[in-house]
Amino acid sequence: FRTWYSIGSTEDVNYSGTFNGNGKTISGLYFDDNNEDGVGLFGYVYSGNIQNVGIKDSYFNGGDNVGSVVAHNYQGTVTGCYNTGTVSGGSNVGGVVGKNEEGTVTDCYNSGWIGSYDCNNVGGVLGGNIGTVSNCYNTGLISGQDCVGGVAGYSGGKVSNCYNTGEVYGQNMVGGVLGLNEEGSELINCYNTGKVSGGLSVGGVAGENYQGTISKCYYLKNTAEGGIDGADA
Repeated sequence: FRTWYSIGSTEDVNYSGTFNGNGKTISGLYFDDNNEDGVGLFGYVYSGNIQNVGIKDSYFNGGDNVGSVVAHNYQGTVTGCYNTGTVSGGSNVGGVVGKNEEGTVTDCYNSGWIGSYDCNNVGGVLGGNIGTVSNCYNTGLISGQDCVGGVAGYSGGKVSNCYNTGEVYGQNMVGGVLGLNEEGSELINCYNTGKVSGGLSVGGVAGENYQGTISKCYYLKNTAEGGIDGADA
């Protein structure tokens, strides 16, 4: 392991360029500080483009906004990226992207262990989404407290053509694809076959759907306590 400090480590010193990993992998990155926000290969990406890179055999643990590839993606694009390492933190914790704000995340996946018992907004591919997510999947173990999902913990945007086969567990709003599908958001053409368990609002596809839209989604029978939406099942 090598101690790693994020590229674009603060909102004022962010990364806005184009990084193309050309399908190669980066391994051995290590960071462990619960008081540090914006932890990942890249910290704050603003209108940048991160593509075609995999993170392997690495460990990231921080405060808020923690993702192996990008901690906070603001109006940028993350595509063709994946994670097989371990990622944990406080809030907005994702295997590939911690928080996606008005950005796009496509063709990404996670197979690593994401989250811890006290994490919020935790997902296999990304923790919190207020943008667009498509063609992504998770096979890893996902754990947390509130808003825990196989693909994303929280979504206030659009999630489409995604799936989860990994185990997901948490305390509240726990779903195979999304933990919480927020008001005005969309969840389309997604499915879950992984085991989902937790305390309150546990669903095969979404832990809770709060005035959002869920269409053309399904889950494998007996994998979750609730139905499509655990809060309404």
